[in-house]
Amino acid sequence: MRNTLSTLLFAITAAVAISGCASTPAPTHSWEAPVTEPRYHADNRTCLPDSGPRRMFDSASEDFAVYKDCMQGLGYEWVALH
Repeated sequence: MRNTLSTLLFAITAAVAISGCASTPAPTHSWEAPVTEPRYHADNRTCLPDSGPRRMFDSASEDFAVYKDCMQGLGYEWVALH
């Protein structure tokens, strides 16, 4: 299951890099947990603030702190990709 999320993240990163989308920074971190992809998406939606899933977070913001606490409370680990 962990490999599914890693594979998904790699595919998204590769697609962004190949498309030449310079305005979107490459991901630097990822959530890891032994869950299925549908479970991850459900948990992610649960923890996102009301502003919606397309929003980028400033890692120093209060919204991100609340989101991170929520995901960690569900058993996810926030890991660096590099």
